[in-house]
Amino acid sequence: MAEKKATTAKPRATRKRAAAPVEAAPVVEQAKPSGLAEPRELPEHMRGRRTEVGRVVSDKMEKSVVVLVERRKPHPIYKKVMRRSVKFMAHDELGSGEGDTVRIVESRPMSARKRWQVVEIIAKAEKL
Repeated sequence: MAEKKATTAKPRATRKRAAAPVEAAPVVEQAKPSGLAEPRELPEHMRGRRTEVGRVVSDKMEKSVVVLVERRKPHPIYKKVMRRSVKFMAHDELGSGEGDTVRIVESRPMSARKRWQVVEIIAKAEKL
């Protein structure tokens, strides 16, 4: 019988590409839709807190919303980009509606599941 040769796996050689020069895009000021708050600076005591941007998926409660935050990260082995999402319950004094894109920030526990607070409505949902 024929003997098989023992082979050692060699790491794949990757070719590095030179980065293409990036041109600065012209700055175009966009008109802000009415009813949206200006992006504001967080107060000093809130700057060290974790912030997330997500979409409101439920506003059926009074002064509370459920925000879906989606993250994209590559698979550690296969490198395919995977979508991971998590839902946060947040306190909402601003009156955001379902479909709005909002910025939430960590806060003290307000109830059994509510530990976030809506600080800014980034984009209002399109009404049908």
